[in-house]
Amino acid sequence: KLIPMQEIPERLDELEPWRQKRLVVHCHHGVRSLRVAKWLREQGFDNAQSLKGGIEAWRNEIDSSIPAY
Repeated sequence: KLIPMQEIPERLDELEPWRQKRLVVHCHHGVRSLRVAKWLREQGFDNAQSLKGGIEAWRNEIDSSIPAY
């Protein structure tokens, strides 16, 4: 499920089905997503993680078909 980071606090109830599952947050370079993952853990989403290096690292290391931006 994709939720813009700035909307997560107001849409937190939509993430409830994933409270006990691994929840991966990503952004461009992985800096903002670290803060969001930390905040989610503080809200009880103990398995919230940030995609290290962000979507840019994923594109470079895993899937080069993702457009660079």
